[in-house]
Amino acid sequence: MRSFSVRSQIILLIAVVLLAPITGIGLYYYHSITSKLEVMDRGATDESAASVEGMLAILSSHVMDVTVTNSHWGDYRTAMLTHDLEWITDNVAGAINIIPNVDFTVTADYDGNVVLQSGDIADFKVPNISKLGIVQKAKADGDFSGLLVTSKGIAFIAASKITDEENKLSSPGVLVFGRLLDAKALSVIASTVGVDVSFYSKLGSTGWIDSDKTVVKQAAAAEQLYDGQMKAAASLKQPIVANLDQDGHPYSVKMMPVTDYAGKPIGVLSVARELRVSSEVASGLSKLSLQAGAAALILIAIIGFFIERRIITPLKRIHSYLKQVAEGRLSAGAPSGELKRRDEIGFITGTLQTTVTDLHRIVKGIETTSTSASGTAAVLSGETEETRAGIGQIVNHMHVLTEGTEAQLVGAASGTKAMSGIAEGIQQIFERTISVTHSASESTGFAEDGRTSITNAVVQMNQASSSVQQVVDDMQQLEKHSESIVEIAEWIGKIASQTNILALNANIEASRAGEQGKGFAVVADEVRKLAMQAGEAAGQVQERVTTIREQIELAVAHIQQGHIEVSEGTQLVQTAEHSFSRIADSIASMNVKLQEVAAATEEMTAGSQEMAAMVEQTETVSRNAAQLTKEVSGIAEARAASVSRITSVMSELNEQIQELGHAVARYS
Repeated sequence: MRSFSVRSQIILLIAVVLLAPITGIGLYYYHSITSKLEVMDRGATDESAASVEGMLAILSSHVMDVTVTNSHWGDYRTAMLTHDLEWITDNVAGAINIIPNVDFTVTADYDGNVVLQSGDIADFKVPNISKLGIVQKAKADGDFSGLLVTSKGIAFIAASKITDEENKLSSPGVLVFGRLLDAKALSVIASTVGVDVSFYSKLGSTGWIDSDKTVVKQAAAAEQLYDGQMKAAASLKQPIVANLDQDGHPYSVKMMPVTDYAGKPIGVLSVARELRVSSEVASGLSKLSLQAGAAALILIAIIGFFIERRIITPLKRIHSYLKQVAEGRLSAGAPSGELKRRDEIGFITGTLQTTVTDLHRIVKGIETTSTSASGTAAVLSGETEETRAGIGQIVNHMHVLTEGTEAQLVGAASGTKAMSGIAEGIQQIFERTISVTHSASESTGFAEDGRTSITNAVVQMNQASSSVQQVVDDMQQLEKHSESIVEIAEWIGKIASQTNILALNANIEASRAGEQGKGFAVVADEVRKLAMQAGEAAGQVQERVTTIREQIELAVAHIQQGHIEVSEGTQLVQTAEHSFSRIADSIASMNVKLQEVAAATEEMTAGSQEMAAMVEQTETVSRNAAQLTKEVSGIAEARAASVSRITSVMSELNEQIQELGHAVARYS
């Protein structure tokens, strides 16, 4: 017993086959895309951090270039040897007012004694700066640059030996130029790279130095990161990447330990990149998932309504029609609405109506034949009884003939008359048996016609099933082609991502070139925009191809369901074919029995004619009366046995005709 109706099973199947895979695929792609976005965001953050470090290196290199230009100056070396402080003040110490981005200068000998300094840096307003280690490092390693914690904060410094232009003469001391790392410098770097840059240190009076957004500074956990994890990271020289949320905007932050020129940890450089694209994509995916779920539910409802109206309701009407046929109402008509359809249901309904019409005609023919055969059998049975009685009389007469010739002549005459009546009766039985045989043969032909119609219907149903399977194969091939389109879109996205990175690097190189690189920076920015648009277009292609693949899968599911319905219709038609085969076999069996009756009747007719001839001979040949009487008595007994056999066959035939009549009565 079924627990669910066909409609419920189909809707449940759609929910399992369609909704469950869509949900699974949606979750898979959601996690896959978000994971890839996280990887891309981390990579972009790493690249941004590398760009910031590169720009800081450019600032340090600029300070180094300015320092070397002034330290490798023969006149400067001479003034240092002669302690010409006026010359040093006018030509070197005054650089802070001439050279941009130079905040302080220091001239010192190799003992650390400050010869002259400019700029408001308390660390250099002392007689000796040996404790800073700058002079010692320059003396040992030569020219160098790096960061230094000062009373004014973190500064880029560059130290170079004072010598002549060719760097051949001995150096009497060291020249130090410095630039403070302030919010303005970080803002320039931040605007160039497109991120927020912050620097934090607890050494000296540095504190927080940041660009305009101050994302990391406003994060409550920033100082704990520095005091705890960042100290460990500084000792290992490893950065830390964290995600922070500021005013509802997600940021990817890379915090890197910063060391001074001597390699000592002095603070944390933080690069914060807003995850605008990732946030928008994640939000879009969430909305898309909800929309896809709602669309799937609506689609299931539409499919359920369509199946109810186009398949379930017609099948119910066909079932009602078949139920009437099973109850014996063969004159009932098939549903007119389904007969007008030009699909498989219409073909099945038309074939069923044709089959029932042929079955009705066959039943009527069988009913007529059965009635005729039953009457003939009854007449034949009566006549065989009469024949048997007549043969009994003949036997009695033959015994009477033994008493005398005259009585034999009288009996012979009476026998001749009786045999004539018997011959006529047997001839009538033979003719009626032949008529019944012809009717049975016609019924067999009708049954064969019905079975042929059913066979043709089975062939048509099999052809429809093959066509549906071919459509399923074509749809699956189309789905494979859509997969290659998705792969091409992914490659376009990857190329767009690489182009975006190249454009960013080109922008950095253009910023390093200064005024000469502005035009190149504009071109690089346009290239980056084009790359982003190409990436978005590739994403849209993937989404549309995904939608097409989902629709293809829905179409495949619908066609496969139609294939199942066609298979069920084929089974019903095959059942009807088996029923016609049994009817044809029953009619064939009845035809054989009738032929046996005809043969026995023909044999009885021949025997009756022979017996009549012998009675006539008895009338003319008196001498041999006794012998002839014995022969006639034997023949009469043989005829009595034949009549008994005919009676038995007719009784069996009558029973079969009555059974056939009961079988077809419920269809009349």
